[in-house]
Amino acid sequence: MKKFLMTFAFVSMALTLAASHPNPSELILSLHDGAAFNLTVDNRTFHQQASSYTIADLRPGKHYIEVMRFDRSFNGLYYVMGAPRVVFSGNIQVPARKRLFAHIDHRNRFVVTEKVALRPVQVNHGPAHYPATYRVVMSPQAFKVLKESMANIRFESRRLELAQHAIITNNVTSAQISELMGLFAFESNRLTLAKVAYTHTVDPQNYFLVHRAFRFSSSSRDLNRFIVSNH
Repeated sequence: MKKFLMTFAFVSMALTLAASHPNPSELILSLHDGAAFNLTVDNRTFHQQASSYTIADLRPGKHYIEVMRFDRSFNGLYYVMGAPRVVFSGNIQVPARKRLFAHIDHRNRFVVTEKVALRPVQVNHGPAHYPATYRVVMSPQAFKVLKESMANIRFESRRLELAQHAIITNNVTSAQISELMGLFAFESNRLTLAKVAYTHTVDPQNYFLVHRAFRFSSSSRDLNRFIVSNH
C-alpha cells in the first residue's frame, strides 16, 4: 500500500484549482521537460510537487504566479529531491472564457502555446461574489493514474484506502466518485467511499451521479441520511 501511495503522490498529483467567477478561464501549466514543481497563485502556494497543474474557473485579468522547480538526482541507491528553485515569478494576463495551455520554457519564460475558447457560463444578475480561496481538485491526468493504481490492487480494503487518501488530499467531482465506485465489488465499500467523498466534492449539487453507482436502493437511502446529517 505504501508503494502505491508514494507512486501516486510523486507521479500524478496534477491538480485543478477552482474559484467561482461568471466568466471563468482555465490555465494548464507545466514545465518544458515535465519536471515536478510547486505553484503559487495570487500568494497562495500549493505544495503538491506536480508535473502539471490545471487552474480552472480562474478569474480573468492579472494574476501573480510563482513556479518552484524540483530536480531529482541519483545518489547511487535511489533518486532524491533537490532543493526547490524559482524558475518563474511574475504577473500573467488571463483573458475571459479561454483555456490557456502554457509552460515554462528552458529560458524560464512563461509561454502560452494555445488558447481555446470556453463556453460562456450563465449566471444570475445578483451581486457578484468572488471567493478569496481556491479549492484543489484532482485533474483528469491524476484521476487516470489513480484508477490504474487501484485496478492493480488485489484487495478491496487496500483499494479503498488508496481512494480515500487521494480524495482527502485532492478534492474531487461527483462524476469522478461515481467512476471510482465502479471499481469496487462490495456495496459496503461503495457506500463508504461515497460518504468519505461527499465533503471533499466540489460539486455536491451533482451528487445524484453517485447514486447511480449503487446496486441497492438501501445504499442510496443510507447516503441520503448521511448527507442530511451533515447539513
